[in-house]
Parts: sequence; C-alpha cells; structure tokens
Amino acid sequence: MHTSSLEGERIYLRAFESSDLNDLNEYASVYGVGEMAGWKHHESLDESEVVLDMLIKARHVYAIVLRANDKLIGSIGLSSMDDGMELGYVLNRDYWNRGIMTEAIELIISYCFDELKLSKIYSGYYTDNLISKRLNKKFGFKYLRKDMVNTLGLGKKERVLTVLEKEDRQIRFTRINKENKEEIKDLYFSAFPKEERIAFWYLCLKAKKKNADFIAIYDKSDFIGLAYLIYHRSTAFLFFFAVKEEYRGRGYGSLILGKLKSMYKNKKIVLWVETTDETYDGEFENLAERWSRKGFYQRNGFSESICKIRENGVRYDILEHGGFVSKKEMHDLLKHFFIRISYYYHYKFK
Repeated sequence: MHTSSLEGERIYLRAFESSDLNDLNEYASVYGVGEMAGWKHHESLDESEVVLDMLIKARHVYAIVLRANDKLIGSIGLSSMDDGMELGYVLNRDYWNRGIMTEAIELIISYCFDELKLSKIYSGYYTDNLISKRLNKKFGFKYLRKDMVNTLGLGKKERVLTVLEKEDRQIRFTRINKENKEEIKDLYFSAFPKEERIAFWYLCLKAKKKNADFIAIYDKSDFIGLAYLIYHRSTAFLFFFAVKEEYRGRGYGSLILGKLKSMYKNKKIVLWVETTDETYDGEFENLAERWSRKGFYQRNGFSESICKIRENGVRYDILEHGGFVSKKEMHDLLKHFFIRISYYYHYKFK
C-alpha cells in the first residue's frame, strides 16, 4: 500500500500507473541502465509492460516523476529483509549526475524512519556501480559485507551490502559557547550575504538573554548547521537557518526542522522566504530557487500566511507553523528584539 505521494523539490514519488509504459521503456531499454541495478535491459515494449504490471502491484515501489512536466524518469523502492528493508533504485541515464537520485533517496529515508518507523535501512550496490557507491557514502550507509549474488539475466555479480541505522542520524542542538562560536561564525558569514546579515556580535548579545537562541547543530560530533530563533510570548521566529554545504541534500534540513518544532512545541513558529509573487516586484532571476525554498518548508508543515513583510526593500512571504501569526504578534516580536527606531526603519508589513 502506497502513501499518496512523497513531494520533493524537483521530483515527486508516486505509485506506478498503466500510463507509465512508454516512459518506463524509454529508460529500461537503454543498455547499461538496468545492468547497473542487476537486471538486463529490456528488449521490447512487451517486456516493459510485464515489468510495469509487477511495479504497479508492488507495495513499496515508487515512480520518480519530474515536477516540471510529470515525466516518469526512474523508480525507487524497498524490499523486505529480516530486520529492516532494502533500498533499490534506477534512473533514466539522461538524468544521471544531476542530484535527482539524491533527492529521491532523501525522501525515502525520511519516509522509512519517520512514517514506517524503521530502525534501519539496507542498501546494496554492485562493485562496478561507482555512482551508487558514492550515494551510499553520501548518506552515511555503513559497509556490512560482500556477496556473489544472482542477477536477472546477468549471471552472478559481486554486490556490497550496507546499512543505515536511525541512531546514526541523531541530531543534537547546543547553544553557542566559546567552543563552537568560531564554527558558527564561519558558517553564518558564508551562508548569508552581507545584505541579509545582522551584526554577529548583536546576535550573540541577544542570545545571552532570554528571548533568543543561537544554536549549533551536530550529527554526533560533526558540526552540520546553525539556527537562530527569537521569541516573544507565544511566537518564535526562525531568523537564520543554514546547513553546511557538504551536508545539504541528505535529509538534514527536514530532521532539524522536526526537532525545532518539537523544541518549540508550545509556540507558533514563523519564518520568511523571498516572495514568489511576481506582481510585487516584477520578474525574478531566481524564481525557481524561491519556489524550491518555499516548497521545502511547506513539505515540512509550514503554511503561507496572508501577511507579507518588506525588509530593506525586499518583499518576503511569511510561512507559519502551529497557527496563524498576526501582524501585531510579528510587530511585538521584532520590536522586542530590535532597537525600536531600527525596527521601524527596516521592516514594513502588508
């Protein structure tokens, strides 16, 4: 039984449909695509039709579909093992090395741990499949063993089995201190352009008081990101949020947001993203990037508010979680954080 769909930035995952035949055959009939996944490429449309029927009936196999044009470009699925499930995937060769499969794997891993409540996920790859080897390493899968296994029409091949355990992705928060201050500062200055930054000393000063948290984010001992929140009464504002470049695209963003929502469960959480409404400021060069950023937060439970804000001439959409945040609540929160005259100079609500 499938979940309705898993939504990514450029793709979404859904159950296979009978109308997928031509797109399936397009990639499955190319030599080298199936061979990397352990099956011989399809030699006819009839062969693809038989396989499609099996994919439609399979419980945890998903079609990888481009959001831009609803084109099927691959599949990703889970098969049962004694103490977990094994991940498998294949992608149209035309879309290799574009980060598409990284996005699909991120969606599946989150689904496995958050929805299916699995404690571990296995992933196997053949020793000649260097792309899958790199993906496994990127997501932190650990080596278990090598085996010679039977394939579908390719004889026996050597395969590496790896495992990712839920406890391997344990996020912890630590407030800013003498030990982590410099790595937080380095990420803050590299992740945010000068026009978006607030003086670092001011952020640190406010974090010493009771209305702001400057948080260093770790996966075990590895520093992976930062978050800065200010709060007043029933509202918390996620002012700055960044994940280190080498950890992006691995599902950390969603994990961190989930932990922040739990940490501030008694407050409504609000954040801003650059507006996607072109009626305000005309066309944007980075409109796709803006939609992608907004979509990420919406997939993680944030909804768009009817309120808008302009900061230093830049229009932002307001996203909220846990309830509606009024203009007055945003006014009070920002005035509580900034010097009053500075607040009125920089921020305008609509």
